[in-house]
Amino acid sequence: MLRAMDGAIFNPGEQIDQIGNWDTLTAYQLKVRDGDLLRFFGKFATPETPLTLQNGLNWIGYTRMDTINPALVLTALGANALFVTDGMGHFAAPEAGISNLGWITPGSGLMVEMQLIEPQEFVWPVPNEGPELPPAPAPTSHFQPVMHTGSYMNVTLSEWNVRGQLSAGDEISVRSGSDVIAGAAVVHEGMTFLTIWGDDNTTEAVDGSVTDSSLIFTYWFAENDSESVLIASRADGLPVTYTGSTWGAIALASRNPNRTASKVLPQLNLCNSA
Repeated sequence: MLRAMDGAIFNPGEQIDQIGNWDTLTAYQLKVRDGDLLRFFGKFATPETPLTLQNGLNWIGYTRMDTINPALVLTALGANALFVTDGMGHFAAPEAGISNLGWITPGSGLMVEMQLIEPQEFVWPVPNEGPELPPAPAPTSHFQPVMHTGSYMNVTLSEWNVRGQLSAGDEISVRSGSDVIAGAAVVHEGMTFLTIWGDDNTTEAVDGSVTDSSLIFTYWFAENDSESVLIASRADGLPVTYTGSTWGAIALASRNPNRTASKVLPQLNLCNSA
């Protein structure tokens, strides 16, 4: 099934086509049952064609034929970009200086939330080297989370969030209202990014976090192969719940814990429940 930003879908199994012609300047969400190679036929898009960004959410398709460093794209989007995500669990909050976006490849797209008074033109920058990106995080070995259910939120944990409790190589996971592990990450020095996947409402099974359900964090000590549950709360004392938002909840940690912009939760405080 293919879905556009306005909610229109293309579902060949149900013979539904609300999208019509493919717009090369926009991005779409695609759901498949099994991995496969997707082939496109037609003319190449002109990468210099300007995109018009509106206030709020924009889905934009990457039209250049070379892989590009996401730092160059964030710079080109400017200071009015609040959040940027690739739809695969990675995101950037430029104002907070937080990002785990990887290289942007031809044929991919981004979801960008802008804060604008008037529409803004955007042209994909010419790819060049740009700053060095941090290495991709190692996959978890103890926790086996669900992946790519179609919606997610993000939590970032700074080094001091877990200092004295977790060490590099330990793992942290999250459950929400079921036994399904909705997200997991390996802890490493510096910022740790945890993607929490939501329930896929196109299936009957609960395969992710349900909106507004409380999140239960568990960590695993690699040294002695043991688990411990954490109690997570926001700085204002409210429970941490799954927001059902693509942009998700961001623990700004020591960067700027008092920031109260759209869709940003205060810093997460984690403590052992024992």
